[in-house]
Amino acid sequence: MPDRGSCSKFALLFAAAAIAVAGCEEEPAARVAPHGQNPIVTPPPRSARPQPKPVDQIEFAPPGESRPATFTKLYARLSELSDDRPAVLQLSNNEDSRRERVPSIHFQVRVDKGPAERLVQQTLRAKVHLLTDKGESGLWTSPDDQPVELTISQCDAAGIRGEITRGVLVNVTTGATTPLAGQFRAEFAAAEGK
Repeated sequence: MPDRGSCSKFALLFAAAAIAVAGCEEEPAARVAPHGQNPIVTPPPRSARPQPKPVDQIEFAPPGESRPATFTKLYARLSELSDDRPAVLQLSNNEDSRRERVPSIHFQVRVDKGPAERLVQQTLRAKVHLLTDKGESGLWTSPDDQPVELTISQCDAAGIRGEITRGVLVNVTTGATTPLAGQFRAEFAAAEGK
């Protein structure tokens, strides 16, 4: 027959270990339960738990807007012309340019010709247009002398991953400026018309 004193000590040791581990991992603390029962763990209410921000999200919060425009999915197109002009990389939240939705964002970058994988670890300078609503007051663009900078961290057959490292957009009607920030993942879009 087990010694009831050792059982009690085991329960206390287990509860103390749970409290120590919970404190280190920022988990809910365990309370010591009555003799012979397991410790009780009470999780914090759902609203108290921090909600992680999506990893791949571009956010644009112009002053006076009730909520920011967010873009979580982008599509990429790399177009090479047959002459000596540079290739053009386009990123947009519209898979089909003939069916634009609002809000919309469009990046256009001139790059050297060659495989897309060469863009990894490069900082690209993009012209950006962003539309928060269908009226002209909702049109924002990057100034010609201040292109938005993108750093590409990954590029493969499936798409491109990167981050906006510096960017400001100007409202074409009011002249107001607002920063543009975020990380993105853009999958290569199917050819239009297919």
